[in-house]
Amino acid sequence: MDGIIENIAPGKRFLLCLDEFERLQEVIAVINSRAPLNFLRHIIQDRNTWTLLFSGSHTLDEIETYWSDYLINTRSVRISYLETSEAAELIKYPVPEFPDIYLPETVERIIYWTRCQPFLVQLLCSELVEYLNRTYGQNSLNIKATPNHVDAIFDQALSVGRPYFNELWTNTLNQEQREYIRKLVKGEDIAVKEYKKIENKLIEKEIIKREEDKISFQVPLIERSIKQKIQE
Repeated sequence: MDGIIENIAPGKRFLLCLDEFERLQEVIAVINSRAPLNFLRHIIQDRNTWTLLFSGSHTLDEIETYWSDYLINTRSVRISYLETSEAAELIKYPVPEFPDIYLPETVERIIYWTRCQPFLVQLLCSELVEYLNRTYGQNSLNIKATPNHVDAIFDQALSVGRPYFNELWTNTLNQEQREYIRKLVKGEDIAVKEYKKIENKLIEKEIIKREEDKISFQVPLIERSIKQKIQE
C-alpha cells in the first residue's frame, strides 16, 4: 500500500479506519511479531496524506502496554450517546422522505429504552418498522407507531441484536466486571471498598451510573439484555 495508492490518486487525502483495533493483539500473538503495528506507526509518522482512525470498545488502560509506543502521536476522542434532539432526528428521518409513522410519545419511549445510543436506536426502529409491516401489511403506512408497539418488539430486538449484546458481555466486560453486574442484578451487597474500582470502570464504560447512593444501569435496553443473559 505504501506509495501505491498515492500514485493512483495523486493529491488526495486518505482515511484508514480500523474498527475493533484491539483485535490486532490476536494477530501479534499468533505471528509473534509487532510488524503490523510498525507498519501503522510508519503511516502515522511518515505519510502526511494519511489519517488513521482506531475505534474500539476498550479504554487505553485495558489493552496491552506496548500499544502506548505505537499510539504516542494519536489523539484520544471519547464517543458517547447522541443528544436527545439528534436521536429524535435519527428516529423520525432515517432516510430522506421517510413517512411520518411515530407518535411523539413513541419517540420518547425509544429514547428512554436506548438512552440515545445510536446502534440501539436503529435496532429498535428497524424492528419496529418490520413489526408494523408484518402486522398491518399494506395498511402499515396508515398506522402510527405507539409505545405499545415498541414494547411488543423487545424480544425480537434482543434476538436480532444478540451479536452486539454478546460482544458487550463477553469482550467489553472482563470477568470482575461481569461478576459485579451479576451481584447488582441479584441485589447482593456491592457497597464495599473493594468494588469501587470496578464500579468506576463500569461508569466510564457507560454501563452503570451512580445517583447519590443508588447504582443502576445507564441504558434500560442493555439492562434488559444483561438480565436475560444472567437468567439463561
